[in-house]
Amino acid sequence: MLYRNTDSIVVGKHQNTMGEINLHYLKEKNIPVVRRLSGGGTVYHDLKNLNFSFIKTGELGKLVDFKKFVAPIIEFLLTKGIEAEAGSRHDILVNGKKFSGNAEHVFKDRILHHGTLLFESNLHALSRSIQVELDHFTDKSVKSNRSTVMNLKQLLPDSLSVEQFTSDLFEFLSQKYSNVIKYSFNEADLSAIDRLVEEKYKTWEWNFAYSPKYLFQKKSTIDGYSLFLKATFEKARLRDLQIETEHPLFEEFNTYLHLFKGIRHDPSDFEEILISHDLEMISAKIDVKALVNCYY
Repeated sequence: MLYRNTDSIVVGKHQNTMGEINLHYLKEKNIPVVRRLSGGGTVYHDLKNLNFSFIKTGELGKLVDFKKFVAPIIEFLLTKGIEAEAGSRHDILVNGKKFSGNAEHVFKDRILHHGTLLFESNLHALSRSIQVELDHFTDKSVKSNRSTVMNLKQLLPDSLSVEQFTSDLFEFLSQKYSNVIKYSFNEADLSAIDRLVEEKYKTWEWNFAYSPKYLFQKKSTIDGYSLFLKATFEKARLRDLQIETEHPLFEEFNTYLHLFKGIRHDPSDFEEILISHDLEMISAKIDVKALVNCYY
């Protein structure tokens, strides 16, 4: 299956979402975050990135084989004059630069293998979307491998569009595998897909709360005073919050920290408590925006 998505960030099943993304940038650009079913690291999608998937039935214990599934992609690229190779981190490289990340998911005797192909993606947006201060997070989640990436387009003729590239890859695979059958989603398929989207893949519980327990620590400045925030999250909800600062208003502020317990690791939740009735007098005297920025 070959497919393209509008701008989005896709995190691996076993990752801490907040520890992988630049939430401020994603909110500013209205880029959604979705957790996938397979493992591996975080990837960026846009309409100039082509994704491929193979689903195969096989022998238990012998299903996981990254090199087997990227081999036909590498063969295809060679027909375009691109000499690519399988990397050691489940990626595909050209001259040491990554243009494809891959992941797999096994269910009983079936395997889903999928990967990205950066054709002409917005590499600036990609970089900003995953630009995160890694030392702010302490957890046992799977971490993404930060790599130098490139677009395939720079190695291909200017006239070749992503649509034509997709068509060419489909034709290559159709000829390589003689049992290929073209399939279109029917109404029942689309209904099931929509239901799965609403019940799982659009929910905060799946995309963020599925993350493991983690510690978040951040140093900042508010109203000219240094501040250190330390918070523990479980299922991406606040379990414990400590704020250390010499700011004169925070001695009283700290008596209200219990109000924040249970909120999501989202700046909108934090800000809502800050401007609530109980904290209205204090929040009117401090830089609320600066304090909210300390929370993520």
